[in-house]
Amino acid sequence: MDVRPPKHLAARRLDPVPICAIRLQEIDVPAGQEPISWLLLTSLAVDTIEQDDRCVLWYTYRWAIERFHFTLKSGGNYEKLQLETADCLWRALAIYMIVAWRLLYVDLVARTHPHAPGRALHNLPPRRQVEGPLVSPPQGPRRAADTARRTYCRSLAGHAR
Repeated sequence: MDVRPPKHLAARRLDPVPICAIRLQEIDVPAGQEPISWLLLTSLAVDTIEQDDRCVLWYTYRWAIERFHFTLKSGGNYEKLQLETADCLWRALAIYMIVAWRLLYVDLVARTHPHAPGRALHNLPPRRQVEGPLVSPPQGPRRAADTARRTYCRSLAGHAR
């Protein structure tokens, strides 16, 4: 199937874009529930099962990518920066992207291993402690979920280290 360009862009003489459709349907549905189904459209060639699987795998990354951009925009207020040059903006973006990635990592560990020790969040370089002078040391072992909440609060308040 081909998707033609919109009529208002006819002067540009754009070529139609060939697309493939992949239909996914949930299997092993619990009794009494409707199966979930998706229809994915892609401009990539899907002639084999391997190509089909690749497109489906790439689609599963969509949520992580959306969460990354959401964190970058809302947690860091990147769009509100008023820097004088594009170079300064690019440098700020590089730092904000690292912070957004680390926040997503903290969130992932807290959701997938809520009872893991808080030190599980510190296994990626650089090995800096999340705790600082604004947070008193915990009494007893700290869980990853508790550390995640503390990290989010400190980051949103502008005190992440």
